[in-house]
Amino acid sequence: MEIYEGPEKVPFRILVYGVPGIGKTTFASHAPGALIVQLEKGAHRLNCAKTSHVKSFEEFLRFLWEVKDNDKYETIVLDSLDALERLATLKICKEEGVAKISDVPYGRGWAMVGELMNNVLEKLDVIQECGKNIILIAHSKLEKVSSPTEGEFSRYNVEVAGQSAKTSFQKWSDMIIFCNWKEIEDGNRSVRMRCGFTEETRSYMAKDRYGVPAIFPLNGIEFFTNLNKLIEGETNE
Repeated sequence: MEIYEGPEKVPFRILVYGVPGIGKTTFASHAPGALIVQLEKGAHRLNCAKTSHVKSFEEFLRFLWEVKDNDKYETIVLDSLDALERLATLKICKEEGVAKISDVPYGRGWAMVGELMNNVLEKLDVIQECGKNIILIAHSKLEKVSSPTEGEFSRYNVEVAGQSAKTSFQKWSDMIIFCNWKEIEDGNRSVRMRCGFTEETRSYMAKDRYGVPAIFPLNGIEFFTNLNKLIEGETNE
C-alpha cells in the first residue's frame, strides 16, 4: 500500500447530460485527445475523432478492450449512456427470448441490465487506470421527486431507465454537468446562453469534486483548459 500527500492527479470522470440540442457532444469533443464512441449517430457533423455507429453491446465491450492501449486518444467519450442501456436491454431480451425487458420472469430483467452496466463501469475503471479521461453523455428527463421537507416537485435527471444503473453511474462520476439554456442580461436586452451547471439544486441533479464554477458558458475549449489547471493545482481563471 502506497501513501500519498496532497492532491493526486488522476484522469477525470465526467457525466454530461441536458436538454436536446444544447451541444453536449460538441462540448465533450473539445476534451483533450477526445474520441467519441457513437452509440447513437450524434457526432457525424463534428470535426473530431469518432467511431462508426456501435450496433451491439458485445461490439461495444470489444472496443473498450481494444482502446485502452491506444495512446493516440486521451479522452474516451461515450455518446450516449441511455443508448448504451438500450443495447444492454436488447442483449438481455435476446438471451432470454423475450420481446421486452419486462417479460423476463420474476422481474429480473432490469437487474440483469444493471449487472451489464456495472460491468461497463469496471471496464471504464481499467481504461482510467491506463491514463485516459472518461466522459459520459446522456439525455435528460423530468422526474417527480418527493421530499419530506419540500413536498413533491419535478427536476431534471439523467435519462436512464434502470434506477440501479443510474445511481451507479452518478456515484462513479467525479462531476455531473447539467446543460441547459440560461437568460443572461446584456445591457438592455436578454440573451439566451448555453450553460453548464455543476451545483445540485431543486431543479436539477449536478455534482462537482473539482471546484469549477457553479454556472459556466458551455464552451468546451475554455472549460477543459481551466479544468486542467484545477487538476494540475493551478489557479482557475
